[in-house]
Order: sequence, then structure tokens, then C-alpha cells
Amino acid sequence: MNKKLLSGFVAIGLLAGGGSATALVAAGAPAAAASPTATASSTAKAHDCGPLEPLIAKGTITRAQAMAIHNGFSRYFHDHWRNILDTVVAQQVKNHTITKAQATAITNAIAQWIHKYQHEGSAHHGACG
Repeated sequence: MNKKLLSGFVAIGLLAGGGSATALVAAGAPAAAASPTATASSTAKAHDCGPLEPLIAKGTITRAQAMAIHNGFSRYFHDHWRNILDTVVAQQVKNHTITKAQATAITNAIAQWIHKYQHEGSAHHGACG
């Protein structure tokens, strides 16, 4: 998987509470892409703002600003995840990294995982606040 796009998924996942990073690992993303930060963030307490927490602690941004960023990333990912996924998978097919059949299986597995956790609501995703 393209490392920049994977990093983008992980960043969105971290800011949205870790769910997306977990989805990529569960879907078979390379283990090297899962950093200790991703692991720590996905298991962090519910009120942790992940990578924004140090900025709150330093006074660079307020918790309200961190929550606005978190909510913005969550909304954007919620609205665009399928397009992002299709783009990533199509690039891998084009590069002959995976077959079309594998692309379909990957897309279906990730889509099912995302739908499962979207329906469970915020209980699965860490809240920044």
C-alpha cells in the first residue's frame, strides 16, 4: 500500500480516535506502518486527543480547538472514506501489487469493518474532550 496514503489513513484514524488505524492493521496493512504511536493512541483513555494532546498541554491550542480539529477529521473521513479506499486499492491494482479480486476482497472487508463500527457509534472511537 502506498506509504503516503497509508500514513494519511493512520493520521485520520489517530485524530478520529484510532479506529481507522485499527481497520488497516486488521485488513492486513504492513506491520511496519503501524507505529508505537498508533498502538498507544488506539488504547489511550477516552479523553485523550492523541497527537494533539501535547499541543494542548503546551498551550499551543485549546482543548476546544483540538475537539474542532478532531470533529472535522471525523466528519471528513466519514464522508470520504470510500473514495480514499477506492483510490488506494485502484493504485495497487494498477501497480500490479494486488489483483482485482484481491482489491474487491480488501474493499469489502474494510467497508464491512467501517460500517460495523459506524453503527456502534462513538463507543468504539476515543473522544477528544
